[in-house]
Amino acid sequence: MVAEKEVVRLARSLPITDPFDIEALVDEVARIVGTPVELAPYPERTVTEARRLGESLPAALCVATANRFHVLHRVDTTADHQRHSVLHELGHLLCRHLVVTPDATASDGPADEAQVRAMLRSTYDDDQEHAAEAFAYEFERRLGPVRVSGQRSAEAPGLGEVVDRYTSYLEG
Repeated sequence: MVAEKEVVRLARSLPITDPFDIEALVDEVARIVGTPVELAPYPERTVTEARRLGESLPAALCVATANRFHVLHRVDTTADHQRHSVLHELGHLLCRHLVVTPDATASDGPADEAQVRAMLRSTYDDDQEHAAEAFAYEFERRLGPVRVSGQRSAEAPGLGEVVDRYTSYLEG
């Protein structure tokens, strides 16, 4: 397991694209941990099943299958919250809190409801959560004001021009 100081060092050493691209960071983490990492929203059937059961899904989680890690995240939250949640999970991977084992019984496809329920039953200890959070916060500190690749969020339609104007003032 990786010590917190090492996690902060890793967060400071990882490359940041401009504009920031979370997929590029996921690819770099996969290279570091030596295992493919797939980033995706929770499968719709998982969201539907959680709602049916009246259970709340965590903002994000990591599932290990036979040959890769799956970082699943909610899409019903802000882009900033999604990014932080994904960074937290990447912190767990960089800290080696979750490992892929050759005898994993799960398929290599997208995580299904059974895998998600199994993962929800296992928890990290406080030190592991603290380390993953330290990674996320340190990486975000380095990001500063974030310009992301892709389309503007539909969270605030009609505000794009205002956001762009004030962003240009704030970024100089």
